[in-house]
Amino acid sequence: MPTSLTYRNVSTVEERETFTRARQSLWDTNHAGSPSAMGRYYHRWLARTLQQVVPKGQRVLEIGCGTGHLLAALEPCEGLGVDYTAAAIGEARLNYPSLRFVHADAHQLDLAGKTFDYIVVSDLLNDLWDVQRVLETLRRCCSPRTRVVINLHSHLWQVPLRISRRVGLASPQLAQNWLTPHDLVNLLALTGYVPIRRWSEFVVPVPLPGADLLNRTLARVTPLRWLALTNVTVARIR
Repeated sequence: MPTSLTYRNVSTVEERETFTRARQSLWDTNHAGSPSAMGRYYHRWLARTLQQVVPKGQRVLEIGCGTGHLLAALEPCEGLGVDYTAAAIGEARLNYPSLRFVHADAHQLDLAGKTFDYIVVSDLLNDLWDVQRVLETLRRCCSPRTRVVINLHSHLWQVPLRISRRVGLASPQLAQNWLTPHDLVNLLALTGYVPIRRWSEFVVPVPLPGADLLNRTLARVTPLRWLALTNVTVARIR
């Protein structure tokens, strides 16, 4: 989706409902199964990465929180997780009763003007039917001091991830937007945000011996950083 702000072929109410139901069904299935080794390693690495961005004891909103593991790992003083998958929200509430979890669609989120110190949007934007709308909605949860932390898979991994899913190394997934870092910068500008930090993470996506060391180093080296699985952006409102 290099130039379009709305997911391809999703324009009518009926198409949006079909789009949403298909993803809810898939994520219900994914959450019911056991995560792959690649998935477990990736999410452990991602949690460690975002712990370095989000200090402990902050007011944190996570959009697309799944079962709440990432939000809990950030150790917020007040944590709110939002996801449109009912099964995931139910599991999150059981696992982390000190945090609050809401079953809702990010496109229709209404938190009555409540603001947060950090808003985390992890591996979600590529799966939305209207990225611009969600970013505009999240502005209502931002103060000038709020930092919005976004990570999304690199479009260069589209084919490798497709192969990984076919052989069972990664969870199944439906068609994605595959936003590039340039696309995200444009969308942030259109919706009133300013990127203040950007970097890449996770070059070796499987838990092989030495993978941690390679991931700490290779993702910082050009041109190897261009091969990283995920791109992270921190932004604030303009």
